Amino acid sequence: MGMASLFQRIKKCKPGYELFLDQEKFSIKLADNSILSEEEINPNLINTYKFLLYLKADE
Repeated sequence: MGMASLFQRIKKCKPGYELFLDQEKFSIKLADNSILSEEEINPNLINTYKFLLYLKADE
């Protein structure tokens, strides 16, 4: 699955979720407005976003 496909899947399949990066730590605001800290988020998801940010910084 390509990165564009991943973003589309998240956008379409997980409405209401927002990912935040604050002081180099991720958090996710869920559809019910609860917030998960980076420690509570699946590491695979965090690593994917870190990789995408790295690629974007290289542009």
